[in-house]
Amino acid sequence: MIRKFLEGVFHNQLSSDIVIKRKNNLINIVFLISELSDSDLTRFYFKVGFSEKLLTELFSCIVSIDAQTSM
Repeated sequence: MIRKFLEGVFHNQLSSDIVIKRKNNLINIVFLISELSDSDLTRFYFKVGFSEKLLTELFSCIVSIDAQTSM
């Protein structure tokens, strides 16, 4: 469910698989995105914050998203 949700939010921006790690009460999500321009940067940070908040409320545990850009 997490993978499908993130594929929808970051449509055409993902350039790798989504890795989900769970440790105790923390879910850590890691993936690579394609290169962003300056105008897309604000939109990207909004999507990350939105996804973290929504998934945190849904799963009742801390969700952390670590996205890196690929060259």
